[in-house]
Amino acid sequence: FVPMIHPDDRARVVDHHVRRLRGETLEQRYAFRVVTKQGATKWVELSAVMIEWDGQPATLSFISDISERRELEQAIVLGEKTGFPQTDAARKTLATL
Repeated sequence: FVPMIHPDDRARVVDHHVRRLRGETLEQRYAFRVVTKQGATKWVELSAVMIEWDGQPATLSFISDISERRELEQAIVLGEKTGFPQTDAARKTLATL
């Protein structure tokens, strides 16, 4: 999985994983980018908890594609800066994600 992580986010994601395995308390959810086989960049959110697997510490991780949500968040920010009239529609859509 590590090779799929965007190069700019890779060190942070690996650091979080290693530190979590050492028993450090870290945020359970965080976002980062991955690069698909087709070369597209997608935003994902990882939610991880510590578990024990075969007597060893391990993580159970769930990853969700949040690309659409990030795009809408950026549209809202841009709309607030420019007065773009569809900001309310973007907010309503974001609230349903």
